[in-house]
Amino acid sequence: MAARRQVTNKLGSQYRTASRADKGAILDRVVATTGMGRSTARRMLTGQRLPDPKDQVDARTSSRAATATTPALAHPT
Repeated sequence: MAARRQVTNKLGSQYRTASRADKGAILDRVVATTGMGRSTARRMLTGQRLPDPKDQVDARTSSRAATATTPALAHPT
């Protein structure tokens, strides 16, 4: 999944400004590289830019570390 994000994030700006013929060539390249379908590739190329997988993992790791250092609340009995 991370490789798909990197490919679509990189080629998204080229796809948006490309001519119709060039868009077909970019779609063919994305489909061949990632293995996803053409309609999915088109949606990923025209949609919002997704966060870089490295940044997303770092954010998850830092939030887990913050919750691990926070003391647990005692349950009232």
